Amino acid sequence: MPLQFAHKFALGFFFVAALSLGLPTLLESYGVNETLAKYLTLFVAAGLGWLLANQITQNVRLLRACTDRISQGDLKQGVEVPGGRHFPDETVDLARSIRDMVESLCELVGHIQKAADQVKTSSEELSLSSQGVKKTTQEIVSRLRKRPEVK
Repeated sequence: MPLQFAHKFALGFFFVAALSLGLPTLLESYGVNETLAKYLTLFVAAGLGWLLANQITQNVRLLRACTDRISQGDLKQGVEVPGGRHFPDETVDLARSIRDMVESLCELVGHIQKAADQVKTSSEELSLSSQGVKKTTQEIVSRLRKRPEVK
């Protein structure tokens, strides 16, 4: 089931906030000092927040690395984003779009390479033709010079 990126952040925030409200009371019910319970809650909430943020932004980092490779001309690497997660977000759609873009770029580069090869072949043929015309012209000039003048 797709879950938008913003909703993941909001749910993560809500989860950390709920933990921050409920954990101190739970710890105190087990006999943990109130101050220690607050510090433990702060530590657990910060750790959980970091883990959630890291998990949520993992695909963004992967896509950034991918687009950096593309910008350097590497069209061979695939666009790999784990799409089988429980709650895929817009980054999976973005990965598909980038993959399609790379395929289009590869096709375009192929067409450009083919056109460049055709231009090269045409240029070589034109050069050979030009050399043939030059040789023929030189032969004509040579024959005209050898021919006696008519008066």
